[in-house]
Amino acid sequence: FSEESMTKLLVSITVLLSLSQWAHADKENFEARKKEALERVEKHLTELQSHKSCISSASNEETLKACHEKMKETRMDHREHRMEMKKGRIEKRLEKMKTK
Repeated sequence: FSEESMTKLLVSITVLLSLSQWAHADKENFEARKKEALERVEKHLTELQSHKSCISSASNEETLKACHEKMKETRMDHREHRMEMKKGRIEKRLEKMKTK
């Protein structure tokens, strides 16, 4: 084997190992994202079920209105959380841009 072919072989092996590690990490990231997505959906379903129960047990207009107010409050909390997350992502991107 020539030095050049040995170098090419080593580079090829290194690239293949890197790709293997990347694919493994990507699969782990996928599984983590999938788990988080399922947890969010489950939480949302639980909240909707609670809202449905509240509406079903409402005996008059006043209690029905209270159910809607409670659900509205929940939606606003979710909105605030999403905005905070978005703000964090934007700040992270800005920091990344500053370091370049």
